[in-house]
Amino acid sequence: MMRKQLQLRNKILEKEKQQEKSILEAEGKMSAEIKKINIEGEVKQQDGEVKVKELQEQILSMKELERKKQVYEAEIYQWELSCAKLTDKITQTKY
Repeated sequence: MMRKQLQLRNKILEKEKQQEKSILEAEGKMSAEIKKINIEGEVKQQDGEVKVKELQEQILSMKELERKKQVYEAEIYQWELSCAKLTDKITQTKY
């Protein structure tokens, strides 16, 4: 009877050790996976931040181009008015 109890107790201790070992292995694997996911997340976040900065730079560039376009359009309009006035003067002078 005493021997059976010792055997059962030893089996229980062995199972507890196996369970503890399994838990530690699972915790190690989960910790490694979490670390990997965190690193991937940080990389994606940094990539996203870079893309946002690039888009902001492109927007600023487009705004600058739009401003220059408006300036050139105003200059062309003034030039067209000057040409029209000169054409009128030439026409009046001819007749």
